[in-house]
Amino acid sequence: MDQEQNAPLREDVHLLDEELGAVLRQQAGEQLFDTVETIRQVAVESRSQGEMPLKRLRQLLDPLDDEALLEVARAFSQFLSLANIAEQRHRERLSRHQ
Repeated sequence: MDQEQNAPLREDVHLLDEELGAVLRQQAGEQLFDTVETIRQVAVESRSQGEMPLKRLRQLLDPLDDEALLEVARAFSQFLSLANIAEQRHRERLSRHQ
């Protein structure tokens, strides 16, 4: 698939990410949102470097209590579920255009 063909998928994932962020802020607070966002940014950076900076990740996760860790895990789980939905929608979109 080329960049142009995947543009709608990227737009959908970005929109769903923004909406999830708004829900996190509203339901769990700014601090949890900031923690999730920081972890996400570290993961994105590590993808370009080819390895996860475990020391940095531990620095982000170690101070969190069990409840906060569960909320972070739930946030990432929800994002992955939403991304999967966007990918399914994109495949359907592409199949309709072929």
